[in-house]
This record gives sequence, C-alpha cells and structure tokens, in this order.
Amino acid sequence: MLASVKPHGLDPDDVMEYEIAEDRLNYVIGIYTAWIREAEKSDPAAVDSLTEAQIRYIGVRKALRPADRERVAQVLRECAEIIRQYTGR
Repeated sequence: MLASVKPHGLDPDDVMEYEIAEDRLNYVIGIYTAWIREAEKSDPAAVDSLTEAQIRYIGVRKALRPADRERVAQVLRECAEIIRQYTGR
C-alpha cells in the first residue's frame, strides 16, 4: 500500500506545522462559537462582529496550504493570541 503513495514534495515539518495550524483554527472557531452564544445573552450588538470574525477564520482554514510557511506561521500567532484571550493564559 505504501508503495502506491506518491511523494507530495512537502517538508514533513511544514506538514506538521500546517496540521497544528488547522487544529488551532478549529479551536479558535469553537471559541468564537462560545463568544457568540455568550453575546446572544448579554451583548446582542456584538453578535454580528463575532460572527464575521468566525466566518473569517473559517475562510482562513479553507485557504490555508501546507507550503505557505509564512501564512501558517501567521495563523499560529493569531490563534495563540485568541486562545490566550479566551483561556486567560
């Protein structure tokens, strides 16, 4: 089976960073879901901007490519900041 797998030409470290970025994006999208639910109860005016941000990160996830090292690194930084805001760490 492995013999039929064609090489993809990507550095394994790039693929690993990309997969980490995808996981972080999924977490960030979930964070926005939590923030939206909370805003629906306490700050309805914030729902639209939070939803727009969530949609933006869904688009980022769809557009992200393993070979785009700079964008992957940028996404990891952005996600880390959002996760820090959410967790307080």
